[in-house]
Amino acid sequence: MFAKWRLRTLLLAGAALSGLPPAQVYAQTSTPAAGAAPMDEVIVTAEKRETRLSETPAPITVVNTQKLATYGETELRDFFSTVPGLGFQASYESSQSLDIRGIATGSGAYTVGVTVDDVPFGVSGSSFVPDLDPGDLERIEVLRGPPGTLYGANSLGGLLKYVTKDPSFKGYSGKIEGGLSSVHNGAETGFSGRASVNIPLSDTLAVRISGFERQDPGYIDDPALGARGVNQVNTDGSRMTLLWKPADSFSVKLGALYQNTRAQGNSDVDIQQGLGDLQQSYVRQAGRDDHVAEVYSADLNYTVGRVKLTSISAYTVDKFSNWLDATQSSGAVPAAFGVNGAALFTHHDDTAFTEELRAAVRLTDRIDWLVGGFYSDSHAADNYQTDYAVDKATGRIAGVVASFPASASSGEHAVFTNLTYRFTDRFDIQLGARESWLQQDVPGTVYTGPLFGAAGKSVVTGSSARSNAFTYLVTPRFKLSQDVMLYARLSSGYRPGGGNTIAGYPAQYAPDQTKNYEVGMKGAFLGDKVTVDASLYYIDWSGIQLTVRSPLSLPYIVNGGSAKSEGGELSVQTHPMSGLTIGGWIAYDNAVLTQNLPSNGALFGRAGDELPFSSPFSANLSAEQTFALWSDLIGFVGGQVAYVDKRYSTFQATPTRTLYPSYTQADLRAGVRRGAWALNVYANNLTDTRGVIGGGLGFRPTNALVYIKPRTVGATLSTTF
Repeated sequence: MFAKWRLRTLLLAGAALSGLPPAQVYAQTSTPAAGAAPMDEVIVTAEKRETRLSETPAPITVVNTQKLATYGETELRDFFSTVPGLGFQASYESSQSLDIRGIATGSGAYTVGVTVDDVPFGVSGSSFVPDLDPGDLERIEVLRGPPGTLYGANSLGGLLKYVTKDPSFKGYSGKIEGGLSSVHNGAETGFSGRASVNIPLSDTLAVRISGFERQDPGYIDDPALGARGVNQVNTDGSRMTLLWKPADSFSVKLGALYQNTRAQGNSDVDIQQGLGDLQQSYVRQAGRDDHVAEVYSADLNYTVGRVKLTSISAYTVDKFSNWLDATQSSGAVPAAFGVNGAALFTHHDDTAFTEELRAAVRLTDRIDWLVGGFYSDSHAADNYQTDYAVDKATGRIAGVVASFPASASSGEHAVFTNLTYRFTDRFDIQLGARESWLQQDVPGTVYTGPLFGAAGKSVVTGSSARSNAFTYLVTPRFKLSQDVMLYARLSSGYRPGGGNTIAGYPAQYAPDQTKNYEVGMKGAFLGDKVTVDASLYYIDWSGIQLTVRSPLSLPYIVNGGSAKSEGGELSVQTHPMSGLTIGGWIAYDNAVLTQNLPSNGALFGRAGDELPFSSPFSANLSAEQTFALWSDLIGFVGGQVAYVDKRYSTFQATPTRTLYPSYTQADLRAGVRRGAWALNVYANNLTDTRGVIGGGLGFRPTNALVYIKPRTVGATLSTTF
């Protein structure tokens, strides 16, 4: 109810503001429905400064978030296949992970850094990537490959950066959008409502407020329980940002973001006798999931002479609880309670405080210097799991199979520096270094329950781990002409080490690191009608962290083996005629082990085996045509086709791994726009393809698979003021 009250309040505020006298209303220009803007018009901040995408010597993809919201692609699983080299693995609603260029072992931990603006999100070692609603985001930036020195922990493969919209002093503006959708085999109609408003309180003070509510209809049934659409998801959230800029040299930005996602059940399908397409059979109420993400930040900027000082303080909350069917992993223990099932309840409440202080200095007309420090303090203080014996049909709890209390704290201290030297107007080089000191503390505890045999308990020793990691960046850039640039990139990334708490297994594990060797080209040709972004890379991955399980299915982490990822990416966008945009990319990635995994019987892997979830080939082709209908009514029609190659699931104790088949997904969209109003219709996954993006061996239960969303059709109506 509170979420609906928030949204209604925003809608009323927007309606009231749209009625202001014309002299007081700022006419916000709508984003054209045609393809993405040319590279030289797109501004990115992945290098912690504003640069044109066409002039940034790094492989960066910018995702148009307004299109995502308009076309119902609101989750990472909906649009990851539109970004070269980006991979996605789904387990349950709160557990999903990303990989870039095949850097993944299937452990579920981050190998991609995630930030909201410049605020790192998530506790080190977490496997929970936030799925922020795109409605009030400026854009999403994906940096492909280790970032080098400007970002720290969990950046082995690259970076995903959510960029939010800033308030504006130019005038009142806003947007109201509503939508309906229907999914194949859906139990209910989906809906979405979004509203945002920008209010300049004075010439130096402005505030931006936004809110949304969304229902993604469930499409998976559980015939044994007589339940339809068990995987329905409801999400709501709000954001408020205050910007004060009393002078050109000084600004303060305060931001607060809140999002709550509530899933009714798992989005996976059981592959077993007696079940059909889009069906599962679980303990009643298994799969319920509640995930809250919060980000509170203070961004201060002060420029004095040639020096710009920036301070970013932030506090983040990542809180979730869920129920999963644990019948398969609980063995015969539930039968001792007179029931036929088990359900695992997990609760996590992770918080983190981060502070970054940096100075950007123009030493001379040829030398730019960036130097800074970073600090983080993360806590997972109220985390636990409880495995219950339950009646599968009713969900009645009959007793406790096992209890797993858990808590931990971690931190990072780092110093970093980047220096750019411009030899000429056409040639420059960027050098960077970062030293990080990492810590993790896990107190001892006791696991209890009949799962642990006659003793009824398992004593877990505490651990305290300390480590450090050094990363670097070398990037020469040469401009062949005003429109064509060549660059090379030597960069590295790391993931923190830590400690294990299970007796009889290694007490600590070290950071793993990647080294990236890359050459690239960005350019515009034929009078900017064709833009090209191409890169070739080789990534060396050493000290790989592997998550394995004890005989009681308790996880621990070890280092072992090495791997490589080598390949290339080519993106082309063209405007062959007025109103027509055609874009496409193709990516090849050979991500394989270069050493055998340790021969301790825990995991099996031989040199040459493909890394989990890595797609050797992927491609995307899109086209969009805008045209005048009559008077000031503008129409458009477009679509895209994405191809994802076969992939293997996580490494197992035996050579057998689940193979995810290749798949092709096609989307269509069309719409009309008149002044501030726009009506859009879409059909995603038009052919109703069952593309696999998770599950199988290495997941629980092992006979479940996660698919992309079935065919979804919908419409959105929006207005700006």
